[in-house]
Formats: sequence, C-alpha cells, structure tokens
Amino acid sequence: MSGENDQVLWRGVRPVDGIRGIWPERNATRIYANNAAIGSTTTIVYTVPSGKILFIGSGQLSSRASADGEYIAELKVRDGSDDDVFVLLQNWHRISGQMGSMLSYLPALEVAAGYDVVVRSSHANLSTGAMIFGWLEDA
Repeated sequence: MSGENDQVLWRGVRPVDGIRGIWPERNATRIYANNAAIGSTTTIVYTVPSGKILFIGSGQLSSRASADGEYIAELKVRDGSDDDVFVLLQNWHRISGQMGSMLSYLPALEVAAGYDVVVRSSHANLSTGAMIFGWLEDA
C-alpha cells in the first residue's frame, strides 16, 4: 500500500520506522548484554563496535554485600581511555544484604563507538551483576 505524500491529506496515525533515541528501526540490531563483577573489580558488559552508536533503553543492577561496610556497585559508561563518562545506576551498601535497581531511559542514552559499558564492584565483600537492553544504529 502506497502512502499519501501530501501531508495536508494525512489522516489518522502514520507508521514510523525508527525515531533516533526513541524507537529503533525495524532492522536495528537489538542488544541484550550482562556480566558480573565479583569482589573488587570492574568487568566489561558491552563494547560498542566501530561505526555504531549504542542506544541504551534500560539498565538493571543488582548487588549483594556479604558483610557490613560501605560498598558501591555501579553500572557505568567509560571512554576508550577508561575514564568514566556517566553512571547509569549505582547501589550504595552500608550493611550486609541485597539490593536491586532498574531504570528505563527515554530518550535512550547514546554511547559512542569504542566506549565500554561496565559493571564495577568496590570491595571483596560485594558481588554485583548488571544488564543492559538497547539497540545499535550506524554512527
């Protein structure tokens, strides 16, 4: 079915194929990635390929502290020099226990080619897991 080109005659809802940062194109590569950081470490969840932009639609972070203390779990983005660009989610522990958090981003967060999405655990008594959901588009 061909569409009406004269916008004055448009009626109803017109389908769209991709709105940058809001809705992926039909042929966009969907991304689901997860990883864990056990103990005092930083682990890569996903690296954006060359020539692409990653749009993160949502992220999840869960962490478990096995002893009382001040610990930080983070899901964040860092550049090619391993410098932090922004933090998606952060859990602060002061007592032992479990914590989980999830956020959806609208518009989606843009991550440039060569950047890493990482999960960080700040202490040996902390176990952290993270997930991201999103899609890739050409840069």
